[in-house]
Amino acid sequence: NMRLSLIIPCYNVAAIVERTLLTLTNQSINDLEIICIDDRSTDNTLEILKRIAKNDLRVRVIQNDDPMGMGYTCNRGIDLATGDFVAFVEPGDLVESDFYYKLITAAKKNDLPVVCGDVVVHDFVGKKHKTECDKIDKNYHYFYRYYAAVYYRDYLNRFNISFAKSSVLSDAPFVAMAKLYMPAPIKRVRGTCYHRCHNIQSADTTYVPMEKIDEMMDAFARVIDVYNMVPANRITPDDYAIGVDFALNRVISQISTAHDACAKKIATRLCEIFPKILFVHTIMFDQYPMAQAINNGDIESVVEIAKSSRWFYRTYKLPIINRPIATMKYNSRKKIIRLFGIKIWEINTDACL
Repeated sequence: NMRLSLIIPCYNVAAIVERTLLTLTNQSINDLEIICIDDRSTDNTLEILKRIAKNDLRVRVIQNDDPMGMGYTCNRGIDLATGDFVAFVEPGDLVESDFYYKLITAAKKNDLPVVCGDVVVHDFVGKKHKTECDKIDKNYHYFYRYYAAVYYRDYLNRFNISFAKSSVLSDAPFVAMAKLYMPAPIKRVRGTCYHRCHNIQSADTTYVPMEKIDEMMDAFARVIDVYNMVPANRITPDDYAIGVDFALNRVISQISTAHDACAKKIATRLCEIFPKILFVHTIMFDQYPMAQAINNGDIESVVEIAKSSRWFYRTYKLPIINRPIATMKYNSRKKIIRLFGIKIWEINTDACL
């Protein structure tokens, strides 16, 4: 048997954490510890965790001395873990009972320090979305859902693979290092399922405050540093672009949703860091106006382009049976209409609908 340590960073998740723990305590793997780290929640998250731990000795409850954020909390979980393998779980998510058994079995069979499973994403209204996990079969640089994998703990410790302390983008350096130190491409195990359930507490929905912007941008710079250290014979421009573009798009997304002062500060740091990126023409071949604005250090234009490129969605459903028949995706520059998932119309436009 190989012991597994599950790490759950918790902050104000009283309404959703219990259902997650239920799926974890019902895992088919026997040798298991569940490390719940409360980041000084202001609701009754800690009380719920302690109540569950009383009834299940596999559950350990730890509390940070001060609110430290997800990155610090996950790193602390790695330090506390005693398992041969480590995995991370977002509060509110659901994991099928044989998920970790199948991943650890595959890791042992193939002698790999990182193995990932499939993900189904559920949006705020419960609609399921296809994920990009199938792309990992073609190119493992598409791996970025850190929570849908198991990691050999010695591998994380040997290469000091860790999260950034930023409130946003903390997972990006961890994912970059986990991929790039691998002796072989990350294996995807089919027939497994981690259910990513978006909710108001989801890390993906966090907006970075002014005082945390430098931390986020330092995490972005760290991703670039990791990719720049890879020998040229081990990575192609396309591989580099896949990895860096994921973090870059998250930064641009933050600009698009932030208020003006925050957006300008993020854009300023982006212009400072951007020259470190290799293969820019590959990364931003379809974002020429943005690349030009960043290259020129034109902060106002970077903010304007990011905000005008933010996508909005509309769904049209059949009455009575409530079945979606058409979707519209649009921003101030483009409009795309799909009928039953098939694109039937695309037009460039200068104004939002």
